[in-house]
Amino acid sequence: MLSVKKYGAVGDGATDDTVAIQAAADACAGKSVLFFPHPTVRYKITAPIVLTNMQTVRGESMEGTVIRNYGDDDAFYHNTPGGSHRLTFSDLTIDNGCVGRTAGAGIHMTSPGAFANYYSIENMNILYHQDGIRAKNSIVSTIQNVVCNYNDRYGFYLEDTTNAVSFISTYANHSGSHGYYLRGNYCSFNACASDNNAGDGYHFFCTGGFDGPHHITMSSCGSESNSGHGIFAEMPLLFSIDGGYFINAGVDGIHLEGAVCCELAHCYTTAPGSGLGLNHITHVGSAQPTMALLLNGCYLSPAINTTNATTTLGTPSSSAILANSGIAISYGGTLITLHKSGTDTWDPGSINDGDMTSTTLTVASAVIGDTVAVGFSKAIPAGALLVGAVTAYQTVTVTLFNKTGGVLDLDSGTLRADIWQH
Repeated sequence: MLSVKKYGAVGDGATDDTVAIQAAADACAGKSVLFFPHPTVRYKITAPIVLTNMQTVRGESMEGTVIRNYGDDDAFYHNTPGGSHRLTFSDLTIDNGCVGRTAGAGIHMTSPGAFANYYSIENMNILYHQDGIRAKNSIVSTIQNVVCNYNDRYGFYLEDTTNAVSFISTYANHSGSHGYYLRGNYCSFNACASDNNAGDGYHFFCTGGFDGPHHITMSSCGSESNSGHGIFAEMPLLFSIDGGYFINAGVDGIHLEGAVCCELAHCYTTAPGSGLGLNHITHVGSAQPTMALLLNGCYLSPAINTTNATTTLGTPSSSAILANSGIAISYGGTLITLHKSGTDTWDPGSINDGDMTSTTLTVASAVIGDTVAVGFSKAIPAGALLVGAVTAYQTVTVTLFNKTGGVLDLDSGTLRADIWQH
C-alpha cells in the first residue's frame, strides 16, 4: 500500500497535489494499493490521474477522504489497449465543487474496441462532474454503495454493450439528464434509487436493429420526481422488475417500447402520463409490438396506456398482456383492487314462463357487495335474464329468469362468474 502523502501530496485544499498523486499511481501500478489517507482539508487535482490495469484506489472513508477536481476533465482516467482490467475504487468522495461541467467524469474507463473487465466501485460519492461513472463495454463488474449527485449529464453512464454488471444500493440524484444510462445484458439492480433527474430515472437504450437490453432484473428499486419516465426501456427482452416504487415521474412511471417476455411484479407507479406506457417501436423498417407482458400484484396509476402497443390485445399472435390477480388499475375514478372468477357445469333444466331457477358457484375471495358479472356457454334468448350476486363468503348465487312467453329449456353448459373489488 503506497500513500499519496509519501510522494508529496499535501491535502490542504490549496496545494495542487496532481503531480504527487500521479507519481504515487505510477509507482504502484499493477502491484499495490494507491492509498489516500484522510487529508487535512481535501486533495486538490487539476488534471486526470491516469491509471493502469490491476490497480486499486482506496481512501480511508467516503466521508473523510475528499478529492476535488479543479480541472475540466476526468478525475480518474484509464485507457489501456486491450481493455481495463480489475480496477478497484473504494471509500472516496470525488467532487468538482461547481455545477455545469461540460466534460469529464469522476471515474472514466474506456478502451476502444475492448472491454472494462472485472472492475469494482464501492463506498463512493461522486458529484459535480459531467458523468459520475463512465465505463465503455463493461463486463462482469460490481458497483455498490455508490452515490452520484448533481452530475451535469448522467449519474451512471455505461457506454455501448454492458454485460453482467451488478448495481447494489446505488443512487443517482439530480443528474442533468438520466440517472442511469446503459444498454445492459444480464445486469441486476438491487435496492437502487434514482430521483430528481432532468431525464429518466433509468434509461435502457437500444444499440440498433432489435438489439435492446435483455435479461435485466430489478429488485426493490425505486425512482421519484424524475422529469422524464421513472424507467424507460427500448426493445427490452426478458426484463423483470420485482418490488418497485416509481412515483411522480414527469411522463410514465414505467415505459416499455417493443417489450418481449417481460414481467412487472409488486410495483407501485404514479405519473401524469400513465403508470405503465407501452408502445410499438420501429427499427430497420419493421415494428416490434409488445408481447408476453406479465403483470402481477401491481398498482398502476393512471392505468396502462397501450396506445400502439399491440394490434389486438390478448390474441395468440400478440399475447400482449397477462394480468394476474392483485392488479390495481386506476383510471382517475374507482380503483379496481381485485378480480377473481369461478366456473362450473350447470344444467338449468326446464323453466316455465314467469319462473326462475338458481344455482351457486364458488369464487375465491368473493365477499358480499362485490361487483358481479355472469355468463353461460349456451345462448340465452331474448326475454331471459341471467344475474348473479355474492350471497355469502366465496359464494355467488346465479339466477336465470324466464320471461320469454314460453317454456325455456337450455342444454347443460359452463357457467362463469367474475367478481371485482374496489
